This record gives sequence, C-alpha cells and structure tokens, in this order.
Amino acid sequence: MGKICELDFHVANLIAAGEVVERPASVIKELLENAIDSGADNISVEIKNGGISFMRVTDNGCGMEPDDVPVSIRRHATSKIRNAQDLNSISTLGFRGEALAAIASVSTLRILTKTKNAQVGTSLESENGKITSVFETGAPVGTTVIVENLFANVPARYKFLKRNITEAMAVSSVVEKIALSHPEISINYIIDGERKISTPGDGILKNAVWAVLGADFAKNTLPLRNSSEGVGISGIIGSQTNYRSNRNMQIFFINHRIIVNRTASAALEQAFSSYIPSDKFPCCVINIELNPALVDVNVHPSKTEVKFSDDKKLFDAIYYGVRSVLEKNSQRPTLTVTVPTPPKAVSSFVPISDKYSKEDAPKQIPIDLGIVGAAPKKDETALDLASLQNLADAMKVSAGDDIRPQPPKFSISYDDGEKYDVPKYEAKHVQSEIAEKKPDLQYVIVGELFNTYVICEFENKVVFVDKHAAHERIIFERLKNRIPIGDSYVKCLMLPITVNLSFDDVSALSEYGDFIRDAGFAFDISSNGDAANITEIPAYIDAKKANDVFITMLSDLSNGKKSISVSRNLIFERALYTVACKAAIKAGRIYQTEELRAICDELFANDAIRVCPHGRPVAYEMTKKDFDRQFGR
Repeated sequence: MGKICELDFHVANLIAAGEVVERPASVIKELLENAIDSGADNISVEIKNGGISFMRVTDNGCGMEPDDVPVSIRRHATSKIRNAQDLNSISTLGFRGEALAAIASVSTLRILTKTKNAQVGTSLESENGKITSVFETGAPVGTTVIVENLFANVPARYKFLKRNITEAMAVSSVVEKIALSHPEISINYIIDGERKISTPGDGILKNAVWAVLGADFAKNTLPLRNSSEGVGISGIIGSQTNYRSNRNMQIFFINHRIIVNRTASAALEQAFSSYIPSDKFPCCVINIELNPALVDVNVHPSKTEVKFSDDKKLFDAIYYGVRSVLEKNSQRPTLTVTVPTPPKAVSSFVPISDKYSKEDAPKQIPIDLGIVGAAPKKDETALDLASLQNLADAMKVSAGDDIRPQPPKFSISYDDGEKYDVPKYEAKHVQSEIAEKKPDLQYVIVGELFNTYVICEFENKVVFVDKHAAHERIIFERLKNRIPIGDSYVKCLMLPITVNLSFDDVSALSEYGDFIRDAGFAFDISSNGDAANITEIPAYIDAKKANDVFITMLSDLSNGKKSISVSRNLIFERALYTVACKAAIKAGRIYQTEELRAICDELFANDAIRVCPHGRPVAYEMTKKDFDRQFGR
C-alpha cells in the first residue's frame, strides 16, 4: 500500500489557515483589504482582548448577494480574478480567495451583509469552518464580519499567541498602515471600547498622518512627489530632524498595498545620506504607483513581499525624488529648553575678542575667506584654491598615480598682487557665490561656548553654531561643486589591483561590466576568469579602497539596489566626507573672530547648509520669545 494519501478537507483548511492567519493582526489585515476592495469609504474596526476573543470589521461597501455569502468562506472562492491571465495585472488588494476560508476554519465567524438594491440582508454563522446557519435579516448596506474565539479549535497554535496588549499593538500597526495607504477612506479603530484612531477620510495624506501618527510627527514631514520612467511616487518623508533608531517608521505601499521592500528602503536611506546621523533611519509614508503588470504580488500569502520587473527604476524614482525634496526643504532645528525653575543668571558669555589679543592668540589654522566676498591672502587660506587645482592634492593621491585630463584653468588674483591658476569650474563657483550669496546679515557674535559653539545674536533670535560641523559642510559643498564626476576623470595605477571574484561575481561582471567601466574603472579579467585586474579607478576614491568599492558597486548593481549613477555619486560623496572633516576647523581649539564670522556668514547666507556631511545639525536657534517664556517675562 502506498504511503501518500490525500489530506482530509478540514486538515487542508487548517494548513491553509496557517499560511494566511498567524495572529489577530493577520485577520484584521485580510478583512480590511476586503472592505477596501468593496468600495467602502467608511470602515470601523473593533477588537477586544487583543482580538483573540472578539474582532469586528464593518464597512459601507457594495455588500454581497445572498447566493455569494455561503460561497465566500470556501477555499479559492473570489470575485477578484477569473483566469490565469488576471494574475498578470492584479489591481485589487485581495485575490487569492483564501482569507475568509482560513479565518472561518480557526474561529467562530459571523457575516452580515446587504447590497444597495436588496430589500433585506443576509446573515451567515459558521463554527470552525462549518456553516451552522444562513438566513435573511435586516442590515445596512455593506458588510460586517465578526470573528470570535480565534484558534479555539487549534490549541497548538493558540498557545503561541502573545499577551493581549502585544496582540493589540500588532493589530494597531496594521490598522495604522492601512489607514495611511487610503487617506480617502475614513477608518475608526476601537480597542476594548476606547477609540484609538479616527481618520477624516478627506483624501489628504497629511491629515491621515496627523490622525494616525500624531501632530508632532506630522509637523516634521515634507511632501514628496516624483515620476520617473513609469514609476510614480507620492507621500511624505520625515524632515532631517525626524528620524528613528530603526526602520519601523518606513512605510511603503505599491498601488496602495502594504509592502516590505529592501530596494525601497535602501533608496530612501541613501537619499538621506549626509542629512541624518549614519546610525539613524529616516521616516516615510510613500506610495509607489506602477503598472500592475510590472509587479508580482503573488509571491507570498501575506502579499507584503512583491517582485518588481526593474528594481533600478524603483530605486532611482525614490532616491532622486527624496534627494530633491531634502535639497529644497531644509530647516534649522529649534533648541527647546525646559527648565522648571530657571537658575540664577550668571555671565557665561565671554566675547571672543576679549579672550585673547592678537599677540597672545595661539597659532591659527586659517580658513578661506574669499567665499564670502573678502579677497584672502594666499597664506590665510586653509583650503587654498591652488591646492585644489587637481583632485590628487585634495585626496592625497599616492606618488605615481596619474590624474587625467586636467581641467581648463584661468587665473584669479589675490590682494598680495600674485596670480594663481585654478580650475575653471572652481573659479566660476567662487565668483557666483560671491555675486549671489554675499550676505547682508545683521548679527553679532556674542561669544563662544567650550571653544566649540559660536553664539550669534540676531534682532529677535539667538543661533548656536557648531563651528566644526558648519565649516565641514561648507567645505564639503565646495568640493562637490569644484570636482567633476565622470568617466573622463580617472587616475591610472602604476600597479594593477587584483580583485578575487566568486562565481556570482564573475556572472554579475559579465552582465554589468560596462556599467562598472562607465563609473571610471578600467579592468581586465584574468586568464582563468577568477579575478579582475584593475588598472584605472575613479579619481574621487582612494586606491586603498578601490577593491571594496569595486565589489560593493558590482553587488549593488547585481542586486538591483541602485543605478550606476547613484552608486557612483554616493561613493564620490563618501570620499569627500573625509577630506572635508580633516580640512575643517576643529572643535575645542581657539580661532579668531574674523575666521568664525566667515563661517557664520556663509552658513546664514546658504539655507541649504543645515547638517554636516555626517547628518549632525550645524546650528540650533532660539527666539527671544523662547527666552522670555523660560524666564517668565
């Protein structure tokens, strides 16, 4: 006798239920998606005891015909698709036809439904997947589904449920995300008789964010909208001060369906590079609009894992969209002081000019004053323009490396009568900033705290400036504008760098080799095919790091995480972080007032300078009203 047998229908249902229904949150997700697919614009969700003993979802959608109600709790019964071709362009949230069947098989289920044109409604009751009654009853238009005693007939699964409060929080997370995915639907959420969420349903995402995530979060967000190569994105992102220590506040949807996608997260986080600390994660609520035929949602029963036909297009749409918003919308954070009883006022602000005379002041590290309009002496320039005439000087290229081609040059005069050759693109940048950004600022440098934070007083506010962070960002921005990125700006290596390749690397290199060359790498494959010999590298990376950069770029391309242009730009920026950090004035050291003023002038004249390249704020501000409030004036 054979060992293989066909499972009983009831047992098969329990197995299917395990794929779809893991906990109360799974039930609520499936019921909410059905309610949205029904065309409802008002949905109510109620749970008790974490949803284990009671769950109810009510909508005002299209309802079900009497004949459809018993069929709805059978496996693979659905109104969403008809044939295999429909799987190629799924536009509804549900389509498998397993949700109600799975829920019914592990609970006591009641359905009350009525269509718009029906005189009466229909009620169905089932126990562990078996229908116990179906009858006509009075009912409003729409559908109400009540689920009780979840997993009562499956003790092995029931014991894995968490505490009521933990399960309730999991349900809350699902309701929050679905409420944000459809701001045009009013969603009310009740836990043990207490209303927790109520969205207006006016179609405005920020209002839904306000209702779901709170006023403080909503105030610190920026609107996002971008379209690129058939991929549209819209939503909100957190500002540069609104970040988290994990990815829990990264909420993505594809055609308003909740998803978890590493490519989307990577694009968001790379876009925030240099805007928030490297160990923090940005926040977002982003919907990705895409032709349903270009995304496969039939990957996992939970439908949160999807596959895109082209991950690079998705990455670029998010990366460039978010980056553009950050560059246009930067705000200096406000320093909030909460002191119940203000201490006795003491004088802690010592004017810088009174600390040291010019004769007694320690030897300074001069800074470039030319950027704010004053013509500097050659020996007063920390980041001398001539020292940047090629990238080798700025990046400390080792002897024997060659930079090519040299950029066109012209002469710029200093007030010591000498002329120095500088790259053409560099001088254009300096001149435009002198002409367009020369500040007309009325402020006083009051003093400095801990030889680190410069205190600047305006008419109605005080700004505390981290001098190192501010100068670091200023230099970083100068370098980005002065140094071109491109395949024509490379350096030749005297000795090739050998990169050992795995089988996966060799396969990826055969497909993406041209993209790697476009980024500035020149290489040959060894005779036995297990290594790449690099002979040229992009001028903006250190030769010692070329091996890691090569492999990382190849991995990113083969995994679909980013395009070659994005990968190249990110590597370029990281390479400049170190240069900017080393060239900037240092915290804890003493500098003359003129040097600090030059930094502050450029900081206040350029609204884009809000954070250092590592994502730390460069300044905080407090208004006079803030001070008056603290001192009770």
